[in-house]
Amino acid sequence: MGSARRFLFVVLLFQVSLAAPLEAAVQLTATRAETLYAADAMPDCSKLSKLPDDGLPLSVVRLRAQADGAPAAQTTFRWSMRGRDFGLLVADLDIGPSAQSAAVAGLCAEFGDACVLTPDKLPFYTRSSILWVAPTCDILPKTPFKPFRGGTSQVFVVAETGRRKLGRASVKIGYGHTASVTLYADGQDGVGNRGGIPSDINPQFGAAVNPNGVTLPAPNKFEFGTGTGESSSVDPAACRTPGSNLLFAACKTDFLYTQAGKFVATVAEKFMDGSALCDSVGVRILSATIIPRLVVELTPKRATFASGDSVNLRVRLVNASPRVGGSGILLIGEGVLTCDEAANVRTVEQTKKTVFDLQHCSGTANQGCTRDADCNPLFCQACGQDETCLTQSHCSATLTRPCQHDSDCAQSACPTCKEDETCIQVLATPAIVVPVGGSVDLINGPVAVHNVFPDPAKLMDTWTVHTFNAGMDDTKVKYRIRGQPVPVRTR
Repeated sequence: MGSARRFLFVVLLFQVSLAAPLEAAVQLTATRAETLYAADAMPDCSKLSKLPDDGLPLSVVRLRAQADGAPAAQTTFRWSMRGRDFGLLVADLDIGPSAQSAAVAGLCAEFGDACVLTPDKLPFYTRSSILWVAPTCDILPKTPFKPFRGGTSQVFVVAETGRRKLGRASVKIGYGHTASVTLYADGQDGVGNRGGIPSDINPQFGAAVNPNGVTLPAPNKFEFGTGTGESSSVDPAACRTPGSNLLFAACKTDFLYTQAGKFVATVAEKFMDGSALCDSVGVRILSATIIPRLVVELTPKRATFASGDSVNLRVRLVNASPRVGGSGILLIGEGVLTCDEAANVRTVEQTKKTVFDLQHCSGTANQGCTRDADCNPLFCQACGQDETCLTQSHCSATLTRPCQHDSDCAQSACPTCKEDETCIQVLATPAIVVPVGGSVDLINGPVAVHNVFPDPAKLMDTWTVHTFNAGMDDTKVKYRIRGQPVPVRTR
């Protein structure tokens, strides 16, 4: 009887020893504790997994887990992020952004490791190392009157062997706490301004970079956004914006807003390694009372000119807006000025239109430019491939044909031109801003008038200015050109 009891006691002890968990300390290490933002939301695992720790972008962290005292071949690791953590967990594997390495293969489907480990993919990833990628600039707050100080993500790992839990560990990774970029609008950073920085339709943006002791990677581009869906990439270059004494790392001064209201403008400095710095600023585009006045002056001021006279033509735009509540007037792109000229000689009447453009891209008429590079899609989001900058007067359809008069675009003078082409006059500037109380000469130069008919020519010119933000204004000029005297025949 006693021996039976001793045998039972031994069996119970053996069962208890099997149920006891293996003891192992789980260690979790990270290659860096602070990161920049990520420039792209689609990481390339194939590229990242091959990089050494010190070669990873400043937006990527490699995490390694180890369970001391447990056989490595029998240990699996379960990864997770909790709560309002940000960033992406990414497979430390040589697989493409959309590929996956099967961990379980059924008869008709595969399950396994994907590059971006979304919640449905993460349970299948059990390796001892993983990559964490910082959030992109999309994480910036939509109310930027407070400075955004960055954030922190916490990654957890649980080590298991079979069904036995060996232990767990976690690590915190910060982003946006070190180096920074600050976006200024009209020389202000917007901190504390809940309503947004007040501006006209053309706020002047500048980006200031503070490395804060961090050795930053080689810069690539600065990407500015209006908050209306329009964005543009700019090369890094020291610059200043009008009205500001600050020196910026990049500037964007030609954004144009088409409506009043509040907007959140953004900037991202994107580095060659795929990391980025981000900031945003609130702007408030003001509504205004804007009054354009077009003035046409002829010198000498006469009602009748002789054929061959040289007349100085001055076409001037005046901003007659009120000092309080007014705004600048903007001219940009095609058709900023037109002249409809009606000529009457005896009983014959005819009307022709002459169009004046500012310098603009060949396919994107509202994009001002000074060189072909300004029309490259890298710098002009709306532009198409192979657009050029139209900097000289040209025929209306055959843009490569220079001209001075409509006759230069006639098929007799230009066989490659289409029928009824006209000469588009180009004023040598990409954009014009007329401040309140100011004026600008659109045309100011001599013009020779002619009339080859014996009868006088009666002319009426209707000049019209077409502004970007203030509608249009027109004015009329009436004058006569005397005819040529009929030669007297003698016998």
